[in-house]
Amino acid sequence: ACLREGTDIVLVSYGTMINQTLEAAEILNKNNVISAVVKLNDLTADFSAELLQRIADCGRVAVVEDVVHAGGMGQALAETLARSGIATRWIRLCNTGDTFAPQGAVSRIYEYYHLDGNGIAATCLEAMQHEKETGRPSV
Repeated sequence: ACLREGTDIVLVSYGTMINQTLEAAEILNKNNVISAVVKLNDLTADFSAELLQRIADCGRVAVVEDVVHAGGMGQALAETLARSGIATRWIRLCNTGDTFAPQGAVSRIYEYYHLDGNGIAATCLEAMQHEKETGRPSV
């Protein structure tokens, strides 16, 4: 379900992480980056044609999830995009990497992994800046 329309970046998330993703979209908007926010309601690798087309049109996508990298929806979406021949300028998988989160307050853990609104926005702005400076997709 598309919760917010935008054309510069597609932010994809699900569950409670959608709150941090919407916060990131607000921060990006203040930086003149208008991002779509798409909430996945079905956690399977069967992504909607609408989502894939939205990403194809935009070319930039960040998947935000509070899971380890391997086996996450971001990894599945990246594979689907590649198999579908959909080229992206860049894709960012915002997750906990290959480690399990330490104990602590959820807000502090999100901040630690850059999964809070500020961290997600900073990741996207960095990728946008790299693309602008080099004229090349960001790795």
